[in-house]
Amino acid sequence: MQTGVVNGQYVQLPWQDLYKMHEVQQHYTVMGGAWGANLIYMDENRVKKLPDWAREALDKAMAEMVPAVMAADAAWVEEGTARIKSSVETFYPNEEEQAKWIAGAVEAWTKAKGTYDGELARRALMEQGLTDFVQRLEEAGAL
Repeated sequence: MQTGVVNGQYVQLPWQDLYKMHEVQQHYTVMGGAWGANLIYMDENRVKKLPDWAREALDKAMAEMVPAVMAADAAWVEEGTARIKSSVETFYPNEEEQAKWIAGAVEAWTKAKGTYDGELARRALMEQGLTDFVQRLEEAGAL
């Protein structure tokens, strides 16, 4: 980007701050299309072997942790946005422009079908409250 060979990228706003991308990227369009995941993995077979009390404790711990992690992530976005605000021109698309973006996203998901687990993708999108987008993906046959 600094050399001018690339004039744009698709990256979450707080990463712009963290890696100082805003020093060479002067424009930012907020599309709401990127999701930062904070994941903890555990083998499903191992979970099934846990005694009931351990599974209940795990479920309780995750139920308490998820809101805290989501709040920390939201604060990170807000803080990063505030730091780069003075050096980056931020564009918020109108409904028509956003609709074009979503149409392109649906097309990309459709073309990539078979390279991702549809149920896992549906779950991740629903956890983000993207019910309408999930419906669009289902209508297009992407999920």
